[in-house]
Amino acid sequence: MIQTGLFQEATSVVADSRNRIWIGTRRHLYVYSSLTHNFVKLDEVDGVLPNEYIFHATLPAKNGDIFMGGTTGMTVINASVHFDADAGHAIELLDVLLNGLPVSVGEESGKTSGTIEIPWNFSSLQLKVLLKEDDVFRKNIFRFSIDGLDPGLPISGSNSLVINHLPIGEYAINASYYTRSGEWSPKQQVLYLIVTPPWWKTGWFYAALILLTALLVYGTAYFFYRKKRARQKQEIIRLKNKMYEEKINFLTNISHELRTPLTLICAPLKRIIDREPENKSMENQLVPIYKQARQMKNIIDMVLDVRKLEEGKDVLHILPHLLNEWVRSVGDKFALEYEVKGIKLVYELDERIGKVPFDKNKCEFVLSNFLMNALKFSDSGSTTTLVTALSQEGDRVRVSVKDEGMGLNMVNTDSLFSSFYQGEHDKGGSGIGLSYAKSLITHHRGHIGALNAPGRGAVFYFELPVVTNAGEAAINAFAETPAEVETKESYDIDLAFLRKFAVLVVEDTAELRGYLKDTLSDYFDRVYTAKDGKDGLEQIKERLPDIIISDVMMPRMNGFELCRQVKTDLDISHIPFILLTAYHDSQNMYTGYKTGADAFLPKPFEADGLLALINNLLKQREQVRKRYKENNLLTHKEMSFSNADESFLLKLDTLIAEHMSDPKLDVAFLAANMCVSRSLLFNKVKAITGMGIVDYVNKQRIEKSIVLLTTTSMNITEISEMTGFSSLRYFSKVFKSMKGETPSAYRKQDKKE
Repeated sequence: MIQTGLFQEATSVVADSRNRIWIGTRRHLYVYSSLTHNFVKLDEVDGVLPNEYIFHATLPAKNGDIFMGGTTGMTVINASVHFDADAGHAIELLDVLLNGLPVSVGEESGKTSGTIEIPWNFSSLQLKVLLKEDDVFRKNIFRFSIDGLDPGLPISGSNSLVINHLPIGEYAINASYYTRSGEWSPKQQVLYLIVTPPWWKTGWFYAALILLTALLVYGTAYFFYRKKRARQKQEIIRLKNKMYEEKINFLTNISHELRTPLTLICAPLKRIIDREPENKSMENQLVPIYKQARQMKNIIDMVLDVRKLEEGKDVLHILPHLLNEWVRSVGDKFALEYEVKGIKLVYELDERIGKVPFDKNKCEFVLSNFLMNALKFSDSGSTTTLVTALSQEGDRVRVSVKDEGMGLNMVNTDSLFSSFYQGEHDKGGSGIGLSYAKSLITHHRGHIGALNAPGRGAVFYFELPVVTNAGEAAINAFAETPAEVETKESYDIDLAFLRKFAVLVVEDTAELRGYLKDTLSDYFDRVYTAKDGKDGLEQIKERLPDIIISDVMMPRMNGFELCRQVKTDLDISHIPFILLTAYHDSQNMYTGYKTGADAFLPKPFEADGLLALINNLLKQREQVRKRYKENNLLTHKEMSFSNADESFLLKLDTLIAEHMSDPKLDVAFLAANMCVSRSLLFNKVKAITGMGIVDYVNKQRIEKSIVLLTTTSMNITEISEMTGFSSLRYFSKVFKSMKGETPSAYRKQDKKE
C-alpha cells in the first residue's frame, strides 16, 4: 500500500511496461515510480490539462501508450516519455525594496547569501525570489521562514515576502518551494538581515555609557575622596587650632594666676627699695630681683598680648625715635648678663640712620628676645653683634643680632616664627616668643627673619619703614596715642586728705589681703577686709566705707556681682568701687564698667599706683560735692553718678521743685515721699553732695529765687513766699550766706550789668 497526502482518492489507476503507475484523481494526474518511490504531478506544463478522471476509464495500448478517460476528454500518455521527480533547484534573491526603494545587497564573508542592514524604524521590507529551473513557465509556490522568529510564515503563492516590523537583531530569511512530487523543498537562506538599533542602543553608545559611568563612578569616588581629604585637612587644621587655642588659653590662665603672686613680689619690693634709698647694699640685692619680677610681668603681658593681637585689639603707639640710641639702650640692659657669661657684646650702628617711627615697648620685646636667644645659645668667649643698617633705597632700616652660636642648621626659618615652635637644641621656653615678635613687626608693616651667619652662628633681624625726607612717617596705619614714658613713677598723693577716709578691701587671697591691709593702714583712718564678695557686701552695708577695693575672681560672689549689687543698692550706690583683676582685657573691662565700677587696676600693681587711684577717685568725689555747693545748675549726668544715685537725685529734685513754695517742705516730708528713712535720706544727700538735706533744699530755693529776681518784677516778699521761706528775714539770711549779699543788692547788681 502506497501512502501519500497528495490526493484523497484515486478514480482510475493503470500501470505501464516501465513499472510506473498512473493515477487519475478528480482534478490531477499523478505518476508513481516503483523504483524510486516518488510521485510526480503532471500539469499543463507537461501537456496535461486539468481533468476529472472517470472510474476504470483506462486502456493500455499495444505500443505501450495509455489512454485515460475523464469528464472533459481523454488523456493519451506516451509510454516513452520520462517524468523524473524534482531534483532540487536553487532559490535566488531577485530584488529587495526598503520602504519602497531598491536596496543593493552586498556579500558578507562566511555567508552563502547576501547581507543587508536596515534601521530599526523601517516601515516595510519587501523581497522577491526566483527558482532556478529549466521550466521557466512553471508556477511555483514558495514558503518563507525567518530564523529567530516563528518557525515559518504563511504560504505565499507568489515569490515575494513583505515584512513590516522586526525587533532589533540579526535574522536569516529562508525560502522553500513546493516540488512536483508534492512536498516542500529544504529551506534555503536567501537573505541575512541585520536590523540596526537606534544610536542609544548601539554598542558604541553602551561602551560610551559604560565609560561615562565608569568616569562618573571614578569622579564621584574621587570627589568624595577629595572631600574626605578636605575634611581631614580641615579637621587637622581644626585640631591644630584647638591645640593652639588650648595652649594659649592655658598660658593665658596661668598668666592670670601669676598676676596675684607677682603683685605680692613686686609691690613689697618696690616699697622696700623706695623706703631705703640710702641702703646701697640692700638696693644692689633687691633691684635685680625687682627687675626680674618686672621681666616676669612683661612675659605675662606678652602672653596676654598674643590674644589681643589675634583679636585685633592691641594698639601700637608709634612715635619717631632715634633708632641707634634706642638699640644701644636695649643692648646695655643685657650688658651685665653677657659679661657674666663671658660673651662680648659689640655694636655696629649705621650713623646715617636718624629717627624711625615705631612702638618702643613692642620693638624692645622683639630685640630683647633676639638678645636673649643669642645669650642662651652662645658659648663663653664668643661675640654677639648688634647691627643697624639703612637699605639702599633709604626707605627701610634693619636691626640685626648676630651671634657665634650653634646656628640654625637645616631648620626652616619660617617655622622658627610659628607658634610653639621649639628647635632640637631648645633650652626651655614657651615657644611663642618669636611668633609674637613676628606679629608685632608685621603690625608695624615690617619684616622679620633669620639666617645662618657666615662662618658660624645665626643672624636674627627685623626691618622697619623709616621717616621720609619730608619728615612724614612711612606708615600711617595707627592712630598716634601717647606712648608710655620710661621714667621713674611718681604720684601726687595727699596723705592728709586720705587719712579721714575708710576703705574696704575684698580679696580671697589671704596673703594679698593682708598685704593690702598693712599697706593701706599707713594712709587711711580705717581699713576693713573681707574674704569674698558675700562677706564684703555684708561689711559694706554695716561699715559704709568711703571706697571699696575688690578682686574680680572670688568664691561665693565675684567682684562683678558685688559691684552690681553695690551700685543698685540705694544705701551704698554712691561708694566708689575699684576692681582688681588679673583679666585686664576689653571684655572684662566692659563687664566691670557695665556693672558700675569706677576704675580698673590690673594685676600685678604697685602700692603707689593703687594709692594714686584711690586718691584720684576720692578727690573727684570731693570736687563733685564742691561743685554742687557752688553751682546747682549742673546736670546729674555731668557729675558722673551711678544710675541709682542719678535716679535718686532726679526724684528728689522733682519733689522739691513741685513743693518748693510749701514752708512745711522738710526732711520728714521728703523722706516720706521718697519712701526712705530720714537717716538714709540725710546720709545719701550728704554722701553725694556734701550738704545736709536742709542746706540742699535751701540751695534749690535760692537758685529758684535768683531766676525770679533776674527775670521777673516780683518784689522780694513775693519771691520769698513763692520759694517756700517761712519769713522774709530768714530768706535774706540764707540768701546772703550763699551769695554774699542780700536779694535786693543782688537784683540791683544784676540790673547794672
